[in-house]
Amino acid sequence: MTGRRGRGEYGRAGKLFEEAGNVFRRYLGAADRDALDCAYQAGHAYAQAGKPDKAIPQLRYYVLNAADPLVRKSDLSRARVLSRRRFVPSASGRLRVSRLGR
Repeated sequence: MTGRRGRGEYGRAGKLFEEAGNVFRRYLGAADRDALDCAYQAGHAYAQAGKPDKAIPQLRYYVLNAADPLVRKSDLSRARVLSRRRFVPSASGRLRVSRLGR
């Protein structure tokens, strides 16, 4: 998915994953695998939509609640990298990553 329409679809997908994750968390707990999967998918969808302000909290939630310490360690480093970058649409409609402040 590229262009404005694609970014909009990613944004809608992120919102749906976020809402589903909230329901799973409410009834099954923070560490439920489905709740974690929804947070992970929402974070990636928001990142593809160019919304790092919404992506980062979802990915952090996933990392902080993952039961496997190896998963937490590797994904936490990815979340740190993501938090220092921003997603900028290029002329071709794809998102390129640049460091904050540039």
